[in-house]
Amino acid sequence: MKKRMIELIKADKSTDNYTGAVFDEFGLSVDKHYDVLVVAPGWTPAKIMNDYDVEITCTAEHSYISGYEVVGDDYLLGWIQISSGASSLIDTVSLCAVLDFDKMVFVGAVGALVPEIPLGSLCTPLWCISGNLANGYLLKDLREYIPYGKVFPNDNEFVKKVVKLAGKLGYDLKQEPVFCTDSIFCEYSHMDFIKSFDVSLIEMETSSFYLMADLMEKPAVALLAVSDNSSTGDPLLARSEEQKNIYFFFPRPFEGCFIMGFREPLLIRRVSSRVSSGVSFEKFISSFLLQAMTWAISTGVSLSLLLVEMSLLLATSFSVYLT
Repeated sequence: MKKRMIELIKADKSTDNYTGAVFDEFGLSVDKHYDVLVVAPGWTPAKIMNDYDVEITCTAEHSYISGYEVVGDDYLLGWIQISSGASSLIDTVSLCAVLDFDKMVFVGAVGALVPEIPLGSLCTPLWCISGNLANGYLLKDLREYIPYGKVFPNDNEFVKKVVKLAGKLGYDLKQEPVFCTDSIFCEYSHMDFIKSFDVSLIEMETSSFYLMADLMEKPAVALLAVSDNSSTGDPLLARSEEQKNIYFFFPRPFEGCFIMGFREPLLIRRVSSRVSSGVSFEKFISSFLLQAMTWAISTGVSLSLLLVEMSLLLATSFSVYLT
């Protein structure tokens, strides 16, 4: 890690035992090697990876943060679910500096500011406008902080690899400029100023995420799902069921982006996992049909292709269920 990160840790008086603190807060151990540290305001691994052949363990649970370990065939993810906001991300991710991990992935929601980016779009920051005062505390002198500066991904080659991997999986991971805000409620009254930076998206944490990844010297990427769009009138709160389905359906294909190059589980494993976990066959199939139709409507896939895919899965499901 960089010298400034070491200085920040030495100056910290909230704990003198980072090893104990990160275990108490998130249940993650310094004695384990994690292939990826996932940072997620709100998202749990069960929400995103429930259909994959993985073992998810909640290692710590508190009122507003929690920790998880996700074990796959040949990888281990450390997962911290945090509260929203730049200051929360800085405070919680800093504890993870003592952990042994290779990469960092941020998973979160983002608001779109232009009509060309609909609900459910998958995005990653091209760069971020740092509208967060919290980022100034990472400097040696607060008075040197210049707000509204650009923060770029700390490892652009890694981001390019993830974008390419998403494309191979059939998904368009859009690289778009992001404004990082300190207040969702207040941002709308400053929208003209925010849009003057030529940004397409708005959220709260990614500029801080990339600054922390840089201090820790870890390749990092932020994966964002569009939850609302102020330019089209799709709200963040009190959304319709259709709007919720488009947004919440997004994450499931993205296991490959979390682990960058590890094997994707086979379809039969996904089915077997759901059946063996106690989910009734009827409930599994009805849930799948609902998700498949939602995906077909939102993506415009041909009905014939959808029927072929559904038939294959149904046939596989019957064979697994009967055995």
